[in-house]
Amino acid sequence: MNPLTQVKNTQKITAREAALGISESGSWHAKYKDSAYVYAGNFSFDLTEGDLLAIFAQYGEIVDINLVRDKGTGKSRGFAFLAYEDQRSTVLAVDNLNGANIVGRTIKVDHVAKYRKKTEEDEEEEQRKREERGVCRAFQRGECNRGSSCKFSHDEKRSANTGWGPKEDSSRWTHDRYDEGSWKRSKGRDEDDRRKESQSMVRDKQGNRGDERLQDRERIENRLSDFHSERETTASRKRHYESQSYIDKDRRQRDKDNRSDRDESRSYSDRDYHRRQKDDRSDHDGNQRYIDKDHLHRDSDGRSDRDARRNHIDRDHHHRDKDDRSAHDGSRTERATRDIGRRSRD
Repeated sequence: MNPLTQVKNTQKITAREAALGISESGSWHAKYKDSAYVYAGNFSFDLTEGDLLAIFAQYGEIVDINLVRDKGTGKSRGFAFLAYEDQRSTVLAVDNLNGANIVGRTIKVDHVAKYRKKTEEDEEEEQRKREERGVCRAFQRGECNRGSSCKFSHDEKRSANTGWGPKEDSSRWTHDRYDEGSWKRSKGRDEDDRRKESQSMVRDKQGNRGDERLQDRERIENRLSDFHSERETTASRKRHYESQSYIDKDRRQRDKDNRSDRDESRSYSDRDYHRRQKDDRSDHDGNQRYIDKDHLHRDSDGRSDRDARRNHIDRDHHHRDKDDRSAHDGSRTERATRDIGRRSRD
């Protein structure tokens, strides 16, 4: 993946975590909590260790810096590894310096899970692998600019023994030497032998060419037959798909029509049912009103009759009481008159 794309992806993840408010334990930085090293790359080749210290020291105390340089030329290769005293400083450095523009270049800063410095044994192993791969031909021509990052050997004696410089009589790398004996032996042959050999080669080539033409023709015919068979298969498959699509379309249309008819009949039945319910309710309400009106009339007539009878009874009671009072008053008057007459006689 392009380093600039990696920088943008890391910035998106960091911004997303900041927007969501994810805790430190749930952040993607927690994966590198056991490593205090960061990787810095894609910066200018002119930057030195002091420049990197001045840039990265603003986020924590730096205890180790390894600016990777070319073994042959000693020039910077544009990337380095730095270690902070406090592991939390690596989070600040990655969040703030990843994607920063320094000396006209966008640098990449990221965590390093397992950092291990190269030892002398590692360098010897790499040198052994380069020797096994062989001599760098560009180095022999003086055109190799990869330096120590080249995968092939840059040994000057070995390159000299492969035909590009002064040769030695004894060499450990005899398998690299260019073999010119076959051409020299061919030069010493007679002209007739070379002519016969060339004629036989021409005949063989013509025969081989004829055989190759036959093979090419057979190959083309087979390819054409395969193409036509595949084309017929594709056409039959297309016809099958079209017929199947028409069948599916008719089935869907029929299902749609059936559903519409069923929904329409159901709506009509529901409408009739609701209308009947409404009519039944209206009839019931009318009958109930008539019944209530009759009840009211009967109740009012009964109350009026009861009130009239009560009035007659009260009137009779009043008249009887009045008569009783008048009779009682009359008897009292008579008794009083008799008493007055008796007293007068006495």
